[in-house]
Amino acid sequence: MKTCLLAGIIMFVNLTGIADEGNVLKGAERMKEPSIAKVFPEEYAAYEKALAQANGTNLVRASLVLLAKAKESLHRTSSTTNVAQDEIKIYRATWLLCLQTMHESKNQTAQRLIVDEWNKSLREDDEAVPSQVYTLVEQWNRNLLTDEFWQLLKQTNKKKTISAISYVLCQYGNSADTDRLMQKRKSGIDKASQGIIQNAINWMNYRLSGDKTNPGPAAAPPRME
Repeated sequence: MKTCLLAGIIMFVNLTGIADEGNVLKGAERMKEPSIAKVFPEEYAAYEKALAQANGTNLVRASLVLLAKAKESLHRTSSTTNVAQDEIKIYRATWLLCLQTMHESKNQTAQRLIVDEWNKSLREDDEAVPSQVYTLVEQWNRNLLTDEFWQLLKQTNKKKTISAISYVLCQYGNSADTDRLMQKRKSGIDKASQGIIQNAINWMNYRLSGDKTNPGPAAAPPRME
């Protein structure tokens, strides 16, 4: 495993490639992340130590400690929008770190720890969830479209969460995912959320058609909010 650490806030791009059933690891090289290290120096030092020791379970546990600290900080400042933006970025960066650690680990127990935390966080359906979901753009893994992920889509009425799920599926989803989005669109949600989902479906259908001669839908493609 490389000794340099994960880039902090990786630039998200509009992906148009065809999705597969495996992992897509963008920006996989680990680089130093000063923002996390600055905010959580002790926890980050423990992560670096576990990384150097190449101990899969300890490394995952250390990354989850960082994640918990980032989430606690985000919840503490969520009522102050300007302040919370920095916490949102750090929380997303720590999730990226966790997912990359899971991707690189060959230890099934360690991988399970990350998936369990992934599902637990999705079930909370709080203001932190959109940032968590957006990490799938950089660390796509269909195995993370768990029952909890689909239950979140089914039950949430939060526009930002609906937008995050729609955005990710627009980039990587298949025809079955399109059907799930359509079911959500018909579930009685507000018109703004319906519009977000419909736009994502339009662009998904365009991508899945494979017809590059078609200029695509009239509306601009979905964007991260």
